Amino acid sequence: MTATGSTPAERSTVTTGLAAPQQKNTAATTAPSPSRSGSTTTIRLSRARCRRAVTALSHSELVQRVPVEVPLTSGPRRLSARGVSFAFGQETIVREVDFSVDAGERVALVGPSGSGKSTLLHLLAGVLVPAEGLISFGDETLSQLDVDGRADIRLRHFGFVFQFAELLPELTLRENAELPSRIIGLKRSIFRQSVAEVFDSLGITDVADKAPSQVSGGQRQRAAIARALAHQPSVVFADEPTGALDQETGSTALQALLSLSESLGTSLVVVTHDLRIASQFDRVVTLRDGCVDA
Repeated sequence: MTATGSTPAERSTVTTGLAAPQQKNTAATTAPSPSRSGSTTTIRLSRARCRRAVTALSHSELVQRVPVEVPLTSGPRRLSARGVSFAFGQETIVREVDFSVDAGERVALVGPSGSGKSTLLHLLAGVLVPAEGLISFGDETLSQLDVDGRADIRLRHFGFVFQFAELLPELTLRENAELPSRIIGLKRSIFRQSVAEVFDSLGITDVADKAPSQVSGGQRQRAAIARALAHQPSVVFADEPTGALDQETGSTALQALLSLSESLGTSLVVVTHDLRIASQFDRVVTLRDGCVDA
């Protein structure tokens, strides 16, 4: 899922991070160059420095507002859109959509390319703000919160699975899965046990301490599923979560996502073009030209 149309700050909040190329021991970030306007300078961090940076982030001012005894699960809540519309420039992408996901429900969004599926997903997750209508999550009107408020909801209550896993290459699979819990401020003993249990359920315990570059694509995607679910969010959003995998590996990853979300009582909203995948969900919603197909 790409946070198209969101601000850089919001995109970094959604992905929890620090995009970096697949390299063995370094992470690359860019910063404005003082010598020439508009140019960039590559800064390379060792794996140890990258881990220290993540630790510092998990003890930042944002985290200090969070009690360390917060419950692991955020609890079931209903997610809904009422009369939601959204446009990029002059082109309306989502048109007056009414849509809801009950607590624990698993919903597949299908439709032709350009029908507004991914945009609706971003709206539901608070990455984008509707031009008209309201997005509600439990008692919160998500679409009326400011950038920080929506980011806080995403961090604490939502999980995300991306098409290409988007794991931080400098961290192990286990460290990647622990990252949201660290940033939230959960007790280490609690989230480490939760991650261990999720890894066991997904069958990747034996590769938990390997880097993403050292494991298969299917194992990386299962680690991404673990990252999305280990802190037991209310809702997990996934945009073509099996799109980068072969059919057999994709089927394994999908079954892991469905099984684990059901056992945790987590709602799922998944964008897919594959009707065979959609048929395994509780409900299938079709979008055409930005509208929900009645």
